[in-house]
Amino acid sequence: LLHGEGSRTLWAGVQVQQLPADADGRRGWLYIHSDVSERKRAELALAHEREVLDHVIEASGVGTWEWHVPSGAVTRNAQWARLIGYTLEELGAAAREVFAPSLIHPDDLAHAREAAERHFRGEQPFYEVEQRLRHKDGRWIWLLSRGRLLTRSADGQPERVFGTATDISALKASEAELAFSRDLLDRTGRVAGTGGFVYDLLNERMHWTHQTCALHDLPVGHQPGVEEAIGYFAPDAQLALYAAFNELRTRGGQFDLELALVTAKDRRLWVRCVAEAEPVGGRPERIVGAIQDVSARREAQAQVRRSAELLRGAIDALDMPFALYDPQDRL
Repeated sequence: LLHGEGSRTLWAGVQVQQLPADADGRRGWLYIHSDVSERKRAELALAHEREVLDHVIEASGVGTWEWHVPSGAVTRNAQWARLIGYTLEELGAAAREVFAPSLIHPDDLAHAREAAERHFRGEQPFYEVEQRLRHKDGRWIWLLSRGRLLTRSADGQPERVFGTATDISALKASEAELAFSRDLLDRTGRVAGTGGFVYDLLNERMHWTHQTCALHDLPVGHQPGVEEAIGYFAPDAQLALYAAFNELRTRGGQFDLELALVTAKDRRLWVRCVAEAEPVGGRPERIVGAIQDVSARREAQAQVRRSAELLRGAIDALDMPFALYDPQDRL
C-alpha cells in the first residue's frame, strides 16, 4: 500500500472472514487490515542476507551441512558434493549420512565420531576434524569439517549442528612435503654432522633442528633461549658469537667461525658456525645458520702439526748432512 503522504510504502496483512447470514439470509464479509511493514522489512532483510551468504559460500568454495543429531540425518549443499566430484543426486543416501562409510577413509571414522562427542560434552568449543574422503575419480582428498552445536532438546540432548567443509588437500600436501624436507634435512645433517638453526630477531627466539639438539647432547625438539644457546660455547667463543650476531643484526651479511663448544654432557667439541641475515623490507628479521662438528678435522690438523714438529726436532738433532726426497723423487 502507498501511504497517504505518498512518501513511503506500507505492507498490510489482510484477513477475510465470512459473517453469519442475517434474518434475510444475506451474508457479509469482515475485512481486517493490519500494518505488517516491520515484519515484512525484517523478512526481506533476512532474505537479502541469505542471498548474500549463498553468494559468499559459492564464491569461497565452502560446503555447508546441517546435522539433526537425534535422527542422524544431515543436509548438505550442492557445493559440498562438488568438493568430492559429485552432485547431490549422484551421492543419493550417502549425502544424508553424517559419517558415510562409503565416503570417509576407514582410519578417520573413529576420530570424526570422537570429535563430535567431545564437542557435545563441552570439552571443545567446536566440532573440528580433518578427514579423508574418496573423490569421484578415486583419489583421497582432505576436508576440514568444522561445526557448532546450536540447539539442544528439552532434556539437554544435542539437537542441531551447523557447519562447513573446506578442501585442505593442497595444505596437507604442502605439510607432507615440508615434513619430508625436514626429515631429509635431519638425515643428511646426521650423516654430515651438521645441524641448523634460526634466530628470530624480532621475538628473540632460537629454533634448532633435530641434529643441532643431538650435537649438543640434548633431547630432540629442545628449543633453547638465545642465552642458553650461546652459553654452550667457551667464554671467548661466546664473546665472538655475540659480536657476530650483533653485526648481522645491524648491518646484515654473514659470518663463518670455528668455535669451541661444551655440550650438555660436558663433551668438548670444535664446531664451524656459518650464518647469514635474512632481511625483510630491508631490515634483518632472522638469522639462518648451520653448525657442524669439525672436531675430527681439528684433531687431524693438530696431529699433523705435532708430527711436523717432531720431524723438525729430529732433523735439528742430526749432526751430519742429508737430503730429503718426496715420493716423486724431487729434492
